Amino acid sequence: MRIVSGILLFLFAGGVSLAEERESIHYAIAQSRVSHHSFVPITKQPQNEFEKQASAYLSLSTAQHLLSSDSFLAIDSSSLTLAHKKTHSATSAISKETAEGLYVVGRHEWILLGTSKEYFSAYVDQASKNSRIGVSELVEFEREGKDWVQFVLQGKEYKYAISEWVKDSEKSDEPLPVVKLRTKLGEINEEIEYVLIDGGNGIVLGENFLRDLAVQNAKYDYIQGRVK
Repeated sequence: MRIVSGILLFLFAGGVSLAEERESIHYAIAQSRVSHHSFVPITKQPQNEFEKQASAYLSLSTAQHLLSSDSFLAIDSSSLTLAHKKTHSATSAISKETAEGLYVVGRHEWILLGTSKEYFSAYVDQASKNSRIGVSELVEFEREGKDWVQFVLQGKEYKYAISEWVKDSEKSDEPLPVVKLRTKLGEINEEIEYVLIDGGNGIVLGENFLRDLAVQNAKYDYIQGRVK
């Protein structure tokens, strides 16, 4: 018991390297599995619950690994707060812009979409050609001779004109609708095309978002912070 206590004290009092802290930067992201095929984060929680956990930045998995099954050791809140502050400080120290003027983004970033004032946690995947949004209740319809789409994203209904159709062999042999959405991430404020994935869950920023705008530092999360 004393050995475990000593290990945990060492862990949360500064004995763990920043590299190790970054590897388990917070429990919520560890729970967010990213599908190898769809590149859409799969989360069982509603977006608001996911965001609450994502803001915690707690390396709980590391602490739980050190505890034996018959141990009843309680980790005090001050130790967790210290771990949070250390990780947050490490992220804050990262430059948000390169010498060439490109923005630096992490594995996950907060974004605003369209006219919505609700923040979304987006997964950044430079290996994905297209940006994608997992939606539900997707319905295509026609308005004034043009193709439109209606869908639900995190409990809210949206309607947008379809800018084009693309084929995604990993998801469907049928063409998928693409919509243009104003996207705000830090100082970035651009209209970005997103492929809509019916039945998916999560938002992916792909190469079409990063191109000529940003580079990724995948060791960190939420480098740019929320838009103010």
